[in-house]
Amino acid sequence: MSGGSKKPKASVVGYRYYRTLHMGLCHGPIDTLRAIWIKDKVAWTGTLTRQSSGASRIGYVDNPGLFGGDDLEGGAQGWFEVNFGALDQVLLGVNADGTSNVTSISTLGLIVNPVMPAKATNFRGMAVVNFLDFYWGSNPYLSDIAFEIDSYWQNWYGTKAIIGVDSNPANIIYQAITNDQWGLGYTIDQIDDLSFRKTADTLFTEGLGLSQAWSEQEEIESFIDGICEQIDGVFFYNQRTGKWTLNLVRAGDPVKMKLDASNCKLTSFSRRALGETVNELTVRYVSPETEEYVAVTVQDIANIQATGQVIPGSKDYPGVRRESLAAKLGLRDLREVGATLASAEVTANRQAWNLNPGEVVEFEWTIGNTLATIFMRVTQVTQVQDLPDIRLSLVEDVFSQDESSFTGDSETGWVDDRQQPTQFDLVVPFELPYWYVFQAGSGVVPDDLVTYGAVLPVSPNGATKSVTLHALRTLASTSVYEEVDRANVTPSGLLMADLTRSVTTSTINLLQSSITAFRLIEVDSFAVIGDGEGAEMVRVVGSMVDGVATIQRGLMDTHPKAWPIGTRIYFIGEQQFPADSTPRSMAEVVSYKATMQTSLGTTTIDDVPVTSEILIGRQGRPYSVANVKIATVYWPDSVSNESGYLRVTWNTRNRLLQNGQVQVLWNQPSVAPEDGQQTLVFLSKDGAVVSSALITNGNTFLDLPVSNAMSGTVTLSVRTIRGDLDNYQDFEHTFSLNVAIASGWGADWGTDYGD
Repeated sequence: MSGGSKKPKASVVGYRYYRTLHMGLCHGPIDTLRAIWIKDKVAWTGTLTRQSSGASRIGYVDNPGLFGGDDLEGGAQGWFEVNFGALDQVLLGVNADGTSNVTSISTLGLIVNPVMPAKATNFRGMAVVNFLDFYWGSNPYLSDIAFEIDSYWQNWYGTKAIIGVDSNPANIIYQAITNDQWGLGYTIDQIDDLSFRKTADTLFTEGLGLSQAWSEQEEIESFIDGICEQIDGVFFYNQRTGKWTLNLVRAGDPVKMKLDASNCKLTSFSRRALGETVNELTVRYVSPETEEYVAVTVQDIANIQATGQVIPGSKDYPGVRRESLAAKLGLRDLREVGATLASAEVTANRQAWNLNPGEVVEFEWTIGNTLATIFMRVTQVTQVQDLPDIRLSLVEDVFSQDESSFTGDSETGWVDDRQQPTQFDLVVPFELPYWYVFQAGSGVVPDDLVTYGAVLPVSPNGATKSVTLHALRTLASTSVYEEVDRANVTPSGLLMADLTRSVTTSTINLLQSSITAFRLIEVDSFAVIGDGEGAEMVRVVGSMVDGVATIQRGLMDTHPKAWPIGTRIYFIGEQQFPADSTPRSMAEVVSYKATMQTSLGTTTIDDVPVTSEILIGRQGRPYSVANVKIATVYWPDSVSNESGYLRVTWNTRNRLLQNGQVQVLWNQPSVAPEDGQQTLVFLSKDGAVVSSALITNGNTFLDLPVSNAMSGTVTLSVRTIRGDLDNYQDFEHTFSLNVAIASGWGADWGTDYGD
């Protein structure tokens, strides 16, 4: 039997695999899609940016030979759609109501599977990339897919949100704690906005931006801790403000208080030995080219020479994508792990109630046989259960030690921000009002005849760590200045516009370049406008933003006044100044010297000028009246009177009853006066008193007699008196008075009818 041969079948080399794929990237919105990687290879690069309308963007991958072509594993090719996570976004193939829309895809020339689901989703709030009938190569298994995106959260402090191509870490943390879907869900009322803005400003200036994604596998608190570790920051609940706060640990941070045997007990103390330090630190950061970790090494040459060996360590910066920044941060961290820092545990009394993590304290203790003074940072604050004590963990402030010499393998761009101590530009005398004396005395009412002095030191030297106040002590043979307090420099600024009087609140605008020690300005705390006995006590309401703040006027023993442009305001807070705790008497002249300390040293006391203050017993004087009206008007320019009596009204105040945190505003109702408190009202013209009355019965109004002869420019004064003491500030207002009393045939007949 004969037959011919059959033609062999063609062999199948491989198959091409197509599939439509919806991929969720992250919570939206994102700003830009820049690249797509498939199987660790760049399949597409470009710039697809979010639209204001919430519409999607279309791109095309044209890389059929990405994995070797048909001879190997094929490539990638096809259309994709990106949507950026808006809450109103609509994807191709999906109507607004969730039904399918095949036409919207086919009109773009895309291949459409005719079988579409009856319902679909727009993935609102989620950034997504949809690959439409996409060629994935000749491998039946889906390869790893990655995306490069830009996502800058600018809903808060948008002007500082972007640092280069990275995000401001303060914005990252702010979003993480306020987002109510995946974050901690805090409200803005729970956040110390001023501390976050200060931190954002500093990071922006330093160029310290990060690019780091959070995944749901990691607790959000751990993510925030990781960001803080890279920026050397502390995120904590502030006991003073009751708000969540973000601060940076930096050189020149002020000293908050002194810890010694008088206010704490030492539980443990140790100092790291030289052999326990690290002198070579290998840090890893993420390469933007490969999205993989790469390393850079920095060394402490002086430490290596001292120990005679290399002691290595390592650290990761997952948010850093620049070698220069990684090296800079590596040097920062090497300085800490390479230093022989001391650490301590203490149990303090209630004086330490308002200390927060990251703050610097002066620690003075006898170690062995030596009295040591060390500047320490608070690392942990723990309230002892059922006891008033506070347990503090402390570590020596690395910035207070001498600088070591570092040499890295790469150029770091490190800038030494330390400054030599200088003299203060201003040292303004300030006698303490009753409220401050009462608070400092833990609620004990002081004797009326005892008074206390202080100074407000102002300097633009941002490296100031603390101010030491010295008071003159006169001995039989010589005059000696002895230390009486250490505290912070006083923040201040200049008014950039005239400030008018107000009975409740005003908005102040400060020249931003004039603001000193901005980071020390306390939220919801006190300030002083002007200086001397005519200064006005006010309270800053909330935070100051871009030099603008709201203030409550004429508090404690002062009155609202008009202030011209250029007047200085001192943000004294609860104690942003050094005070003299020595009880002094009225009319005593006290001389002070204030020295500045930075991490590089302290000014010599002999080189510091003297500031003298004449004390007048401010804290023991009765509070002034408030809410004064003349002829039913606040501060009138002119008053016409035909009755012969000028109506004056006021509200009484009482320093002994106004010692709480919440202040009685100037225009609020009367507070029952102190025992024996009287009110003197008098009218002056040409420097002489022309009418007066003393109110002893507690009334808050008076009809002051006036006559025709009193017409002209006059000054009305209201003064509070208790015993031999009168108030710290009189209420005074100058205005034009026109008195026209009909006199008929009486004593003025000659005036009416004469020549």
